[in-house]
Amino acid sequence: MRSRTSRRRVLAVITSVAGVFGLGGILGVVVGGGAAIGIVVTGRRPSRPPLASAEDVPAVVELIAGCLTAGLPMPAALEAASVAGDDVIRDACFAAAAALRRGAPPAEAWQSWSSDPSLEPVARATRRTTQTGASVADDLRRVAARLRARRQSQVQQRVQQASIWVVVPLGLCFLPAFVIVAVVPIVIGLFQHVR
Repeated sequence: MRSRTSRRRVLAVITSVAGVFGLGGILGVVVGGGAAIGIVVTGRRPSRPPLASAEDVPAVVELIAGCLTAGLPMPAALEAASVAGDDVIRDACFAAAAALRRGAPPAEAWQSWSSDPSLEPVARATRRTTQTGASVADDLRRVAARLRARRQSQVQQRVQQASIWVVVPLGLCFLPAFVIVAVVPIVIGLFQHVR
């Protein structure tokens, strides 16, 4: 993080010096200083915590459900299933397992899951099943199926958007050619007949 900040400062100094020498005078000072301030200010955005990979969540949830069906308690199931996820999921699994072993209430134990949009449906399902006494494994399998369906619809939507963007360059290439080959000769022919 510190090296990124120092690079931004160096870039800001170079930009301001280039503005002064490139444009000269007051205009160079204003443009260079404004660009330097913009570079420094945009570098100060607060960093967001990393989010769990949406592709890994359904597999981890199904592993947790399988471990629970096999008879493991929830903390052991979380630790066993954590190997299938990325670092964020692994940390969330270990945090929830440690909190459950301490005897923390469900809202506190699943706090690290509730703050991530990909993991939040799982936290909601586990909190709900601890309150109602329903089977956690069955509910987790339903959550995993919903997460997979949501992910598949997002992928299909991206494919549809990509197909639109693939057509745009073709249109930009063929439209001028169509105008030159088809429209321009007709317009020229009309102007010749009008005279």
